[in-house]
Amino acid sequence: MTATPEFNLIDEPWLPCLRAGARTPDLLSIRETFASAHECIELAGETPLVTAALHRLLLAVLHRAVGPRDVEAWQALYARGRFDDPRIAAYLERWQARFDLFDQRYPFYQCPAIGASRPGSAAKLWPALSSGNNPSLFDHTADDDGSSFPPDAVARAIVAAQSFALGGTVARLKGEGPSAPAAPLANSVVFLASGSTLFQTLMLNLVRYAPERGYPFAAGAGSVDAPGWERAPATDIAERAPTGYTDLLTWQSRRVRAYPEDKGGIVRVSRAVIMKGDAFPDGFRLHGKEPMLAFRRVQSRDAADPWPALAFSEGRALWRDSSVIFQDSAKAGDQARPATLAWLAAVGVPVAEIQLHGLGLASDRAKAEFWRHERLPLPHQFVEHPEDLYEPLSAALSLAEDAGSLLSARGPLREIATALIGAGGDAHQFLKALGADRLYWAALDEPFLRFLARLPEDLTHYDDAGAEYGVGELRLWAAALRHAAREAFRIATGALQTSGRTLQAVARSEDAFERRLAGLVRPYLKEEVSV
Repeated sequence: MTATPEFNLIDEPWLPCLRAGARTPDLLSIRETFASAHECIELAGETPLVTAALHRLLLAVLHRAVGPRDVEAWQALYARGRFDDPRIAAYLERWQARFDLFDQRYPFYQCPAIGASRPGSAAKLWPALSSGNNPSLFDHTADDDGSSFPPDAVARAIVAAQSFALGGTVARLKGEGPSAPAAPLANSVVFLASGSTLFQTLMLNLVRYAPERGYPFAAGAGSVDAPGWERAPATDIAERAPTGYTDLLTWQSRRVRAYPEDKGGIVRVSRAVIMKGDAFPDGFRLHGKEPMLAFRRVQSRDAADPWPALAFSEGRALWRDSSVIFQDSAKAGDQARPATLAWLAAVGVPVAEIQLHGLGLASDRAKAEFWRHERLPLPHQFVEHPEDLYEPLSAALSLAEDAGSLLSARGPLREIATALIGAGGDAHQFLKALGADRLYWAALDEPFLRFLARLPEDLTHYDDAGAEYGVGELRLWAAALRHAAREAFRIATGALQTSGRTLQAVARSEDAFERRLAGLVRPYLKEEVSV
């Protein structure tokens, strides 16, 4: 009888950590990652989904090992400067047996009860691999091409799949339905605050953890929080609410089983089973419970979730939703920034420079469309006193949207579309193909990040002892978007045919465009600014 291979994640290398001065990540075990987190720059998975899910896994370990129960406990942990707390080592020792990827009784993040099921391609563990009903995003793996994967990659894929698996048809046991709902983080932007080292990054996202006191959120009466590896593997599908935050961080949305093969001492995985796992009951909402997401209220009575998480949209940069991300949730009304930022305000933001990372997957009808990883500067004042900056931030975003609308089917460009395709044509599709709005928004990415980073320093004092943020930066921003809008108009219309009729339509459209654009930026450009 052949012994089952072992791959214990606490001691085997599988976490891609980039050390200072290195050009590529090293694979480290969980134990090594904590021991050298202060020497590593970042934890960087092969996709944004893997990166987000691995951070959440490590945070769950830290929460169970060290809390922290309050601000003082967090500050004491941070003051150590490294994860040398003996409670972490003791916790890993206690639960080490539950971290073996191929254990027969407790395979990590998997379900041993589905061992008799017929496995399919292990490529299904990756939503971006071409397998079954998945489209091919940067990969051309097929179900039957014999592809196999090393244990470290399989471990990362399973962790990511539990958080980001898309809804749709899955394998099933007798009596079970054929479909599974999406995992908790599918079609959401996961926000991670980062410092200059992995130690800082993990600490910046380590919120208060005192489940018996309702932190980060209160679970049901009698609930006892536990991460996936502390729980007995699920044997049947279940609808249930999370028993606490580490349960949510390690939510088992799929019953998975990976089948290892030892080929001459080299372990590979080519086959796996994926079935429906735990699902939230009707009416359960992540709003108020998940600190790594931002939320925006939907006013429609027919909305399935009145507080959906902020999601990525194709062709729309994340910074355009900065008002949702940065505004103080207690004062936002219909918006809720990531609760992680409120915690950072409570502990005092000890890191000199912080970035806010947005990571996630967008899908349509259970098919992955794209994943994305965007970065925004996170000045301290946006964390500690966002109310001071909200008005100029909102003004900048509103101005950009208003100027951008001039390049849409609602703006002066519509006259050009009518001249070329007729009044009965589809002006929206014509202008979408023309691409003026895409040129405009792409040109504003860097200017907005500069605006965001410099806004906290732009404070104008007045003789009556009043003060105002953003006067100078809004002037620069207005000039930058005016330049971007003009260039987008010029490039897009310059590609059109130059018949007399077209030239006349372009001239009339440009006159209207310039008048309306001037009216938008005039309140901010009290004096001309060159860009």
